[in-house]
Amino acid sequence: MFGRQNQFNGLQCVLVDELNDAIEASVLEADYEIVAPKIKFGCIYEITRLHSRSSKQTYKVVPHTVQLYFNGKTTFKQIPERPPHIPEHRFYLVDCSELLSRVDKVEILTGYWIAKLQDVMGHITSVQPLEDRMVNKERLETKCDVHLQNTSSSLSCKMEEAPLT
Repeated sequence: MFGRQNQFNGLQCVLVDELNDAIEASVLEADYEIVAPKIKFGCIYEITRLHSRSSKQTYKVVPHTVQLYFNGKTTFKQIPERPPHIPEHRFYLVDCSELLSRVDKVEILTGYWIAKLQDVMGHITSVQPLEDRMVNKERLETKCDVHLQNTSSSLSCKMEEAPLT
């Protein structure tokens, strides 16, 4: 994860359980060197000695109300056998045809007022250069246009998305 001025800012994870529920977990930059070697993508762990708090609404990647925080004292005990009922990935897919009608709603795309992110499957056909734009006639933000072509039809959508800064 990168923070302001593209500086490294820790680690973000999405954890999924056997009920297909997802929760976001974070490791702060100060704890990254200690925590990162303890975990591997796709493995299943019993995790203890962690903290939780209410999820921030900005850039929320899963609908869970709580976010987990791991630090140097967090323990990860790997469970050797992977139960078949725990999915490896979790997505919140939205059909491309629904995008334009949902652009102004709080739950779509990344940005300052986001309550929930959703995923779209398609081909990125072009990415325009970054430019400063006025948002809600209140604040100036750096944005770029991303053109996404729906893979299931010839429909083409235009999305505006603020980069992580």
